[in-house]
Amino acid sequence: MNSIGIDLRSKRSRYVVVSQEGHVATKGTLQSNPQAFREEFCNLDPSQTRVALEANGNWYWAADVLEELGLETHLANPHKVRLIAESTIKTDTVDATALANLLRMGRLPENHITPTRQFKSRATRTFGPQTGFRYPRKTPLSACVSIRL
Repeated sequence: MNSIGIDLRSKRSRYVVVSQEGHVATKGTLQSNPQAFREEFCNLDPSQTRVALEANGNWYWAADVLEELGLETHLANPHKVRLIAESTIKTDTVDATALANLLRMGRLPENHITPTRQFKSRATRTFGPQTGFRYPRKTPLSACVSIRL
């Protein structure tokens, strides 16, 4: 089974594919948008591929696209991934390789990924007009809560 580590950034993301034996099979860079992710990862076998993402401000759409493609997606907790946080060499490729290797070895500290439908339902119940909870007039709901579109 292959493990993929993806270091997400706002414009370009780096990914590394690591085999079950720990050999780097592929490295690459792609645009950080849903279409580029679909094109890059659409040909992967979901039964033979797992993906690790680092939780940052823009991981929602990437997790949704990868799960849409049927890939087993794991969300790394950035505060607990000491291998990345304490490394002296800080490059996107090194971070992506570390994520893939931690996933391969079963040592990836994970955060929970809430399914999209449940997430939207929960956000509506918590911040909807029926709750009486109001934001200042000029603040859009999307600025107060990260909602997957």
